[in-house]
Amino acid sequence: MNLKEKLLNIAKEAKEAAGSLFSLATDTKNEILKDASLSLLSRKAFIIKANEKDIRLARAAKKPKAFIDRLCLNEKRIKEMSDSLLEI
Repeated sequence: MNLKEKLLNIAKEAKEAAGSLFSLATDTKNEILKDASLSLLSRKAFIIKANEKDIRLARAAKKPKAFIDRLCLNEKRIKEMSDSLLEI
């Protein structure tokens, strides 16, 4: 399976999962968002390490500086992502 097929499968699965979320109770949805938020925080070291590879690849591919800046994750950005899940 090539990268395009993998991404299409991931998108399809995400769409199906999103559809099933509509029927959940609000409390259940809030618990899922809280768990996702905590997961981001608990895995931030792994996320940052993996992101460093993405940044190296983007630089090697001579992507625009603005693109690389948006791609760059650090503890502050991960915390903001985590917090935004709790604001939904």
